[in-house]
Amino acid sequence: MRPLARSDAPSYVELVIGGYGEFERMLGLDRAGAALYEPFFRPGIWVVLRLLRMLRVSPVEFEVAVDGARIVATTGLTLNHGTGYIFAVSVRPEYRRRGLAGRLLGWSEERIVRRGGRWALLDVEEANTGAVALYSGRGYRVVEKVDWFRAAPAVVGALASVDASAVWNLEPSGRKAAAAWLARVVPAGVTEVATPTPRRLTHLQTLGAFPGSRSAAWGAGPVNAPVGYLTGSQRAKGEPGVLILAAMDPHADPALGAALVVTGARWLLSEGASSALVAVPDHAAAVGTALERLGFHRELSTLAMARPLASGGAPSAGPKGP
Repeated sequence: MRPLARSDAPSYVELVIGGYGEFERMLGLDRAGAALYEPFFRPGIWVVLRLLRMLRVSPVEFEVAVDGARIVATTGLTLNHGTGYIFAVSVRPEYRRRGLAGRLLGWSEERIVRRGGRWALLDVEEANTGAVALYSGRGYRVVEKVDWFRAAPAVVGALASVDASAVWNLEPSGRKAAAAWLARVVPAGVTEVATPTPRRLTHLQTLGAFPGSRSAAWGAGPVNAPVGYLTGSQRAKGEPGVLILAAMDPHADPALGAALVVTGARWLLSEGASSALVAVPDHAAAVGTALERLGFHRELSTLAMARPLASGGAPSAGPKGP
């Protein structure tokens, strides 16, 4: 095992694309192909990332397992406010059941601790029972379930009567207050692992963030007494856009949450999105029910799973994975 190198680009991209599941296909990443990863491997960006890695302050790190010159397994890691987010865990089919995924998770957990992190966090499709079992075996527990919905342009266009007068644009100057509100409203089991920040109101924003994406955010209710927040990201024209419901006040009318989502969906379509994808966490499930009544279709569910890590350079005690 070793760090990813720029010369690994062809083999790495082939591996990652070959490992796409329903979630990546839902986002349209299979249609984007290798072009999605081309910016990351540009010489200038790579030099900067390598320097930051040497200084141990790189925003993102990748580790790979190789067989000769061929990458056979990989994972990525980013650190945010004491939590390491593990993503893109992928193993070639013919190399599975050899413990590679477990070794890559171990590398990620050790890197998190070395950089002062306290938690390891990842997202996985609920239907991917093999991966869920692997993570559970290493001591990861589910901290949040997220349902993903889709609305085609025709569905959004038919919702002109939805009253969005209580929805407003969240300006950069208001993101600090939004993060503080979310820290109070989102269940403690979630915020303990993924602390809301002005830059990242919810860790789920990572799932819709790609180079060159356009983004926006909205709030609902009185500006000085909000009841919910939503973020949006649009990767490219003709591709699905992503909306993340960060949270809704549990005492608020779910219809207001639906109006918040419809506002975001209208923005996505104005930016050229082919459809609107909406992530609704389980602590705001009533909004998901309201969206289904409006014609949004439930696509799949993902699980946010986390485990605490001990200080001193090793993960905390717990069941070991394969």
